Amino acid sequence: MFLIFLNSILILLGLIATIIGLAVGLYKAVQFIEDKTYAAKKRIENIITAVSIFHIFLILRKFSLFLVGFSLCIQFLFYSLLDIYPAILPTNIYFVVGSLMAVINHFLFLRALVKGDHYILEMIFYFIVVVWLTPFCFFLSLSANDETLPVKGTKTKTRAGELIKRLFDFSEFRK
Repeated sequence: MFLIFLNSILILLGLIATIIGLAVGLYKAVQFIEDKTYAAKKRIENIITAVSIFHIFLILRKFSLFLVGFSLCIQFLFYSLLDIYPAILPTNIYFVVGSLMAVINHFLFLRALVKGDHYILEMIFYFIVVVWLTPFCFFLSLSANDETLPVKGTKTKTRAGELIKRLFDFSEFRK
């Protein structure tokens, strides 16, 4: 009787510690996204690339090509949102369609995982990484567009910029 009570208390404490850990992690993630917009954009781009590459593993695990292709389409939709990052609005068509497709993808993966012979930890991993990691990054990024400026992905050199740089570059005179 005492062991059952002790087991219940330990499970409850583990659940509370997990919830507190998730809350602290979410707080730190939102703080990182708001403070370091360019670094967050690069990290989200790396996450999308890694998840897209992980889809090769899904093909090797004999998931249907439709499911893998559908999931890759979602990754592409969210990747196209990086052009306007962090000025993403909840009414953006790519965001809305990507989010709806992520919900559909959730049920498609659920159906595929129930039909197949998969372990529970494998199923949780697929849901967290393949289905919800990329949309979750953009859900957290919705708060970042309030106080930040848009971030461009690449810098292009212009003639005017080169001329201004040469005019105000005094390092040649120091020699």
